[in-house]
Amino acid sequence: RASYAERFSHVMVDEFQDTNPLQNELLCLLERGNLFRVGDERQSIYRFRHADVGLFREHRASAAADGRERSITQSFRSRGEVLDAIDLVFEGLWGDEFRPLEPGPEAWSSEPRMSPCVELLVTDRHKGRWDDRFEAQGAEGVEPFGSAMRGVTPWRAAEARLLARRVEELTTRGPFSYGEVVLLLRATTHIGVYERALEERGIPTYVLGGRGYWSQQQVGDLRAYLAALANPLDELALLSVLASPFAGISVDTLVILASSARAAHRNLWSALGEIGAGGAGDDIPEADAKCIEAFVERFGGERAAAARISIETLIDRVVTGSGYDRAILAMPAGDRRMANVRKLMRMAREFEAEEGRDLRGFIDFVAERDLITEREGHAPLEAEDLDAVKLMTIHRAKGLEFPVVCVADLGKGGREDDAALRISDDGRLGIRLASLEGEASDSAELSQMKEQGKLDDEEEERRIFYVAATRAQEHLVLSGATDLEKLSAPAALEEPMRWLWPTLAPGLAEMGARGEAREPYGHREVVVRCEVLRPEAVDDLLPAHDREPARPEPEPPGLEALTAPALAAVPVPEALPVSRLSYSSLARYERCGYRFYLERALGLPATGEARPAPRPGEANGEGLPGLVRGTVVHALLERLDPSRARLPEPEEVAEAIRVTGEPVREADVEELISMVAGFTGSPFFERLANARRVRAELPFAFTLDTKGGSLLVDGVVDVQAEEGDRLLVVDYKSDRLEGREPSVVVAASYSTQRLVYALATLRSGAPRAEVVYVFLERPDEPVAATFGASELPQLETQLLGVAEGVLAGRFEPSRAPHRGLCAGCPGQASLCVWGPERTQAEEPPPVGVVLGVNAG
Repeated sequence: RASYAERFSHVMVDEFQDTNPLQNELLCLLERGNLFRVGDERQSIYRFRHADVGLFREHRASAAADGRERSITQSFRSRGEVLDAIDLVFEGLWGDEFRPLEPGPEAWSSEPRMSPCVELLVTDRHKGRWDDRFEAQGAEGVEPFGSAMRGVTPWRAAEARLLARRVEELTTRGPFSYGEVVLLLRATTHIGVYERALEERGIPTYVLGGRGYWSQQQVGDLRAYLAALANPLDELALLSVLASPFAGISVDTLVILASSARAAHRNLWSALGEIGAGGAGDDIPEADAKCIEAFVERFGGERAAAARISIETLIDRVVTGSGYDRAILAMPAGDRRMANVRKLMRMAREFEAEEGRDLRGFIDFVAERDLITEREGHAPLEAEDLDAVKLMTIHRAKGLEFPVVCVADLGKGGREDDAALRISDDGRLGIRLASLEGEASDSAELSQMKEQGKLDDEEEERRIFYVAATRAQEHLVLSGATDLEKLSAPAALEEPMRWLWPTLAPGLAEMGARGEAREPYGHREVVVRCEVLRPEAVDDLLPAHDREPARPEPEPPGLEALTAPALAAVPVPEALPVSRLSYSSLARYERCGYRFYLERALGLPATGEARPAPRPGEANGEGLPGLVRGTVVHALLERLDPSRARLPEPEEVAEAIRVTGEPVREADVEELISMVAGFTGSPFFERLANARRVRAELPFAFTLDTKGGSLLVDGVVDVQAEEGDRLLVVDYKSDRLEGREPSVVVAASYSTQRLVYALATLRSGAPRAEVVYVFLERPDEPVAATFGASELPQLETQLLGVAEGVLAGRFEPSRAPHRGLCAGCPGQASLCVWGPERTQAEEPPPVGVVLGVNAG
C-alpha cells in the first residue's frame, strides 16, 4: 500500500459521486492527505453500477467540517431562462438542500433565437380515453397514428407525433439546424418510436448508443443467414432466413415444412433439399415451392463457395443477388437500413483482417459483441457531426451539451425491483415467504428494504432528469404523458411528468390545447410554452395529417452532383501486414503468394467456379468431390471412440453427405464406411486405443518472434494422444494416392503442416513429438516423424523461413501455374502476369521435396 501511495504527489478523482464502496476503499488506501475529490451529487446516476451517492455526502461533510470544501454553483452552459426553469423545478423538489445554479456572464447577453426558451408538451396518459376516441378506427383495422406506430401504446404514439412536429417547427421552419437538436430518453426501449416519428416528417436522425443496431431487422436477417450458411442444421437460423426477404416463404409453409421434417425424423435442410429437387408435396403452395427451389439452388452454391470467399463478399452477394437491397431501400429510412448492412460488412472485413477467414468465428464474434457491448448505435451515414437530430440515452449525454434539448418519454414510470431475495449492504437478509395456502408475502426485512430501495430509485430518477435538463444551452423541451385528472400526490417511481407539470405550469389541467405558463422566480418570471394533447381534442393540436404524415420525397440532386471532383493521385500503398497465420494460410502462400495476397490481405472474392479440376472418377458426377469427401470422413472419424470402435451406420453417413448439399449415392456411402473400417482395423488404430489420453479436433496456437514483432500461428489437429514421454499428433488424409507412396505425398504436400504440428506440440511442453499421417486409402502405412525438444530452435528457424515471404510482404505469382491452382483466382482474368495458356493448363506431375527430419 505504501509503495503505491508514495508514487503520487497528488491524486484527483473526477465524477466522485459515481464511485462505489469498493472503488472508494481503494482510493482511501492511496490517500496521504493529498486526495482531491470533484463531483456533483445531483449528477449521481449510476446506482445500477453500485454507485453510492452517500459516499460523496460523507466525504463532503467531512471536508466541510475541516474547512476543505468548495462549491461551484455557476453555470457557463445554459441561458438564464433555462437555468431559472431548472432551479424552479428542483428547488420545489429538493428544498433547502438544493443550491440554485447561478447564470454565467453570458447567460443574458443576447436575445434568444426562439422564445419562450422552455416548453412543456403534455399528452394525456389515460389509455381508456384514447381507446374510446379511436374505437371506430380500431374496429376497421386502421392505425390512428399510422402504420409505423402499430403496436405502440396510443399515448406514447401521440406524444412522439407531437414532439416530432415541434422539432420540425424548431428546425425546418425555425431558427435551429437539425444538428443542434438532441432527443434524450431514460432508456433505449422506445427510442425507435421517436426515431420513426421524426423520419416520417423528413427529419434526418442519428441514433447514438443503445442496443438499437443489433435489434435491427436487417442485421438479424444477415446474422441468421451467416449462421445457416455455416450450419444449415441450425433450424432457428434457417427458419429465420426462410421467413426473411432472402427466401420470402410464407409462415404457413414454414409450419408445414417444420412439422413434416419432425414427423419424418429428418432435419429441415434435408427436407428443403427434396423440395429443391422437385419433390414438393401438394400441401405446399406452388409459389412457395418455386421460392424454395430458387433458395436451395442459390444457398447450396453459396455454401460450396463460403470457404473460398470473404465474409464481406458473402453478405454482399446475398444482399444484391436476392433483391434484399431493393426491398429494404424501398422501406422507410431505407438508406439507414442499408447503412446498417454495410456496417456489418465492414465488421466482417475488419474481423478477417485480424483473424483470417473464419465464418463460424465471425458469427461467434458478433454474438459476443451483441452480448457485451452496452451501446452499439446504428450505422452512421456521415460523421457524428452531421446535420441530423441525435437520439441517445440521458446516461450517454452526461458531460455533453446541445443548443436544443428535448427530454422525451417523460410518461415512462420507473420500475420497482421485485426480487424475492435481497441482501443489503450492511448484511441484512430479506426474503419472500410462501404460505401453506400457496400465497407469498414479504418478510418485514424485505418490505423495509424494498421501500427504501424504492425511495432511493425515485431520488435517482430525479437526478437523471436533472442531468438531462442541464444539457440544454439555449432551448429546453420537456415532453411526456401523464393523467391530468389524477389529483393525488405523485407516488415514488411514477412518471416524471406527474411531478414536473405542477411546478412549471400549475394551471395546465385547465389550459386549452396551447398556452403559456408564467411562474415567479426570484425577481424574474419563468415563462413556459405549453401544449396539451387530449384525446377528445386531438384534432385541434394533432390533426389527421400530423398523426400519419406523408413522408416527403427527397429533392433531386443539383447539377453540382454531376460534376466529378478532381482527385489527387493515390500513392501505391505498402502491402498489408499479416499478423496471424495458420498452416492452411502458409500452404496457400506456398502455392501462390499473389493469390494469397489478393484473397487474404485484400479480401477479393473468388470468381466463377472455384473448384479445382476434378479427379478421375469425380467427373460427370461420379463420386464425391475431394473436399466434400474429406469433410465427411473427418466428421465420421471425429465421432470415433478408439476405446470401442463402432462403424457408422449407412444412414449416419448419408446424413453427413446431405449436410454438405451433395446428393447421396450408395457407392459413396459404402466407400466412406470402408475407409473408416480400414482405419479401425489397422495396427495404428490399436495403438491409439492403448494411448493414455486421446483428444479429437484439438485447437492450438503459439507465437513466433519476428524482427517486426510477433506472428500468431494457429490451427487444429485431428487427434492428439499421450503416449509415454511423447505426444502423438495424428492427421487423417482422404487424398486419392493414385499409385503414389504416402511418404512421397507427405514430403511434397504436407511438410509445412508437419513442421507446424511439431512446433505446436513441443511448445506445449512435451519432451518429444511424433507427427503421424494416416492415409485412409492405405491405413496400414502411416507416415511418422519424431521431433525432440532440442530441435525446437531449428524448427522455429525453419518455420520463419517458410513464412519469411509473408512477413516481408513478398506476394509473387506461382512459378508453376495450372488449372487446379488458378481456378477461381480473382486475379486470373486481368491482374496476373500469367496468361490463360498457363493458368488453364493441366497440372504437372507432383514432385516432392522431403523435409529433413528424424524418422521414428
